[in-house]
Amino acid sequence: MTPVLDDLSNDEITRAWAEALDRLERDVVAAEALAAHPERAERRRATPKPWTPPNLPGHLPAGLVGRAQELLRREEEAKRLLAAGLEQIRAERSALGERARSGAAPSAYLDVNA
Repeated sequence: MTPVLDDLSNDEITRAWAEALDRLERDVVAAEALAAHPERAERRRATPKPWTPPNLPGHLPAGLVGRAQELLRREEEAKRLLAAGLEQIRAERSALGERARSGAAPSAYLDVNA
C-alpha cells in the first residue's frame, strides 16, 4: 500500500524519487554498455524486464531535476545508438541473404600452415 502523500516527509519523497532514478540509471548503463559492445549481448541471453512506471509520491523534487534530465539525455543517446546498430545488423543480414540467393559459390579458405 502506498502511503498517503500527506503522511510523507520531503526527505521520504526525495528518497523515493532518488531510488527510482537509481533503478532507471542502472537500465541506462546497461543500454549504454550494449550499444558500446553489442558483441557481448550473446553472453547475456536474459530478456530484459519491461519497464513499468513507478508509483511515486508527489512531483519530482527540484533537487533531482538535473539528474533526471541528464538520465533522459543519456537514455535518448543510447536509444539512438541501439537503433543505428539494429539498422546496421538488418543491412548486413540483407546483404548476406542476397549473396545466398545469388547462387555465388561459398568462400573457401586454404590453410597454408598445415
